[in-house]
Amino acid sequence: MPTFVFDGNPCHYAAHGLGESNTPLLLLHGVGGIYLHWPPALRRLRGRPVYALDLPGHGQSSGPGLATMADFVRLVSAWVEALAIETFALGGHSLGSAIALAYALAMPQRVQALLLVGTGPRLPVNAALLDLLQSDPAAATARIAKLSYGPTVAADRRETHLRHLRAVDPTVLYNAFKACNEFDVTAHLGAIAAPTLILAGADDRMTPPALAQEVHAEIAASTLRILPNTGHMIPIEQPQATTDAIAAFLRH
Repeated sequence: MPTFVFDGNPCHYAAHGLGESNTPLLLLHGVGGIYLHWPPALRRLRGRPVYALDLPGHGQSSGPGLATMADFVRLVSAWVEALAIETFALGGHSLGSAIALAYALAMPQRVQALLLVGTGPRLPVNAALLDLLQSDPAAATARIAKLSYGPTVAADRRETHLRHLRAVDPTVLYNAFKACNEFDVTAHLGAIAAPTLILAGADDRMTPPALAQEVHAEIAASTLRILPNTGHMIPIEQPQATTDAIAAFLRH
């Protein structure tokens, strides 16, 4: 995997379709995730370069992880500089969607389209869960894995997710969830002019669809799709629907 250096640590990302002429697509995963959480067909979307990042402290990217949304915005800026691209579509899931929103507000001239999955203008995290991440990470990650999926998802998929969560340093998880909890762009959403696709899970208990509806109400050029029988891990639970919706949106 290609890398770039951020704050002295290598960050890894997947790249596909280099040399294609359409607008590049950049993808950001959620807390405790890896770039592979994005559907393979989306990471290999025909006709455009697609880049999918492992956030610091996640997957193959080293470093202590990041604790503020401002640092995540700096991360995306460094990645864009390393890729040497001017404008792009920016997609994010959960924490990744918050980063995408924050970056679009800071650098609106760079973002041609926003693709927000499991999103909200705020991403509040239960105080008890934040405490548990510090006092009993094993119990906290078990709770997160349980809450992250809709009722129809098989137990083995939840177990795989739990293994991914527990592969991440608990401090990295805590700081990332803390950044989510402190995130709030409610008052600024109306400034986003980029065409925006919002995907929500009808059974999402981490970022309920009401939060996605708030984003849709404030971004004039937005489209909202709520997927039935789907929890928070939309790209994993509904890979084909996620890929089809994003591909169709980017074609228009």
